[in-house]
Amino acid sequence: MRAGDSRRGGALSASRAALIAVALAVSAVLAGAGAAQDADEAASEANEAIEITADTLEVRQSENVAIFEGSVNAVQGDLVLNADTLTVHYREAAGGAGNLGVSRIDAEGNVVVTSAGEIAQGQRGIYNVEDGIIDLIGGVVLNQGNNVVQGQSLTMNLETGVSKVSGEGGDRVQGLFVPEEEGE
Repeated sequence: MRAGDSRRGGALSASRAALIAVALAVSAVLAGAGAAQDADEAASEANEAIEITADTLEVRQSENVAIFEGSVNAVQGDLVLNADTLTVHYREAAGGAGNLGVSRIDAEGNVVVTSAGEIAQGQRGIYNVEDGIIDLIGGVVLNQGNNVVQGQSLTMNLETGVSKVSGEGGDRVQGLFVPEEEGE
């Protein structure tokens, strides 16, 4: 074996570890979003397979970052996360032993989070995995059935189920609430 072959084997292992981190990250996003749903439903979705598609994946091992670019689509059960770019910040998880955990996930450009009956959209999203908080920023639209709420930012606490839509710089929050007709 040549000296270069040994380095390639190490790089391959590092890349494999980074890909595992990316899978954990997407799992954390989608499982966290499920926490806002019924507890049994969220538990079953957290165990489902995750399918991720993007045009490219770049792993920056020295920065502990994995970047999906180009029509990123992550699906787990009924939960879907779409964005132009998804950046996963990972670190060694508690307990060590080479296990990787996710500290933050950044979504950029045309961010859409969809779950059963709800769609949240914004230009940028930040998911603080440790706190269970998702922030959507920029032209936020939240739809539930025919009801629509618009603002400049949305903060969703996945543990408490509390969400807050805010306006900025003179822009006010707008809501349209449509009563259901009988029989619906």
